[in-house]
Amino acid sequence: MNTLRTLNQGLVIAISLLFVTGCTKTVYVTTTEAPAVTEAPVVTEAPVVTEAPVVTEAPVELRSGFSVNEYAIGPNANLEGANLERANLERANLERANLKDARLKNAYLYAANLEGAYMGDANLEGATLTNANLKNAYLERANLNGANLTDAYMGGAGLWEVDLTNAILVRANIRFADLYAANLTGANLTGADLRYANLSGANLSGANLTGAFLPDGWQDIVAAY
Repeated sequence: MNTLRTLNQGLVIAISLLFVTGCTKTVYVTTTEAPAVTEAPVVTEAPVVTEAPVVTEAPVELRSGFSVNEYAIGPNANLEGANLERANLERANLERANLKDARLKNAYLYAANLEGAYMGDANLEGATLTNANLKNAYLERANLNGANLTDAYMGGAGLWEVDLTNAILVRANIRFADLYAANLTGANLTGADLRYANLSGANLSGANLTGAFLPDGWQDIVAAY
């Protein structure tokens, strides 16, 4: 009897194991990795472009305190009758100098300062006076035949009876100058400013006045040439 009971219990245990085994289901869990987090790209600001500094040329100093043909060159210098033909007087400071009767034929006076200088009867034939400052200079009866006065400043200059035959006065500033009886035959006055200048008795025959600014009333006079 005990044996039979034992067999029954073993059978029940075996059946139970089989039932559990048969009902067991293997679950496979698929694990997906979290998406990789990529950092936002580093935004670099565009470099600040700074403009190159404007380079201005240093002002050119005038020359003085030197000698030419044993003549001392400088402001207020007494050069009356001096022989300065073909002399290099570039940027020379001759402010208020006395150059009466001076011989300056073919002299090089580029950007020279002749403000207030007295140059009566001086010979400047063929001289280079480009960019020269002749403000309030006195040149009565001076010979400037064929001289180059391009971009020269001649405001208020005394040019009575001056000889400017075939002179180059392109863009020259001659405002308020006194050109009484001046000879401007064949002169090149392209773009020159002659406003308020005195041209009484002046000879402008054959002068090139293209773009020139003339005193009131002189447009019609010049047209008659």
